[in-house]
Amino acid sequence: EFYVLGPLVTDFAPGYDHITSCIGAALAGWHGAAMLCYVTPKEHLGLPDRFIEHGDPVKLLDTGDIEFTRSRGPHISGSGKIAGTLLNHDSPAVGVSWASGGPVVLNGPTATSIVNVEAINDAGVIVGDADGMATRWTDGGIEQQGPVDGAETSTALAIAPNGDAFIFSFVPNIGFSAPQRWRVDGTVED
Repeated sequence: EFYVLGPLVTDFAPGYDHITSCIGAALAGWHGAAMLCYVTPKEHLGLPDRFIEHGDPVKLLDTGDIEFTRSRGPHISGSGKIAGTLLNHDSPAVGVSWASGGPVVLNGPTATSIVNVEAINDAGVIVGDADGMATRWTDGGIEQQGPVDGAETSTALAIAPNGDAFIFSFVPNIGFSAPQRWRVDGTVED
């Protein structure tokens, strides 16, 4: 079992990623991919048209006063909204979204929460996990969904345009559960 991003089987069809991704996804599924994700046109075509020196995170994204040694992400929505996880070996992971005024820290349920960001949609709704529980951040609010019975942790790995999240739970000695849809109204379905 493995995870694939994309895959774009050709790069000379800008604007038709939905077609080239379908071809690549069909091949990946045929070869046993356990989870398929797609590349949005913004991710594929919306890259900066100026050179950015690699290795200097301040030039890549202004992080204000937040100190970090490495990052996971950033995740970029189709409309260009950005969120990610900043990591520092001396402190817990910090979830951050970037707005015009600079970085905004995504708080967990406690001041020392470990926050991991996995996805953001065009409305700015962000999903991931905080302290091992699937978490959704909306307009400054936070919602959490615990793991399925017998599982230790849960995480939200994807988000739909309407805010529904897709969550997985980790079950010891088994692995990840089947995905569940965590609806905006708080209900969960298999």
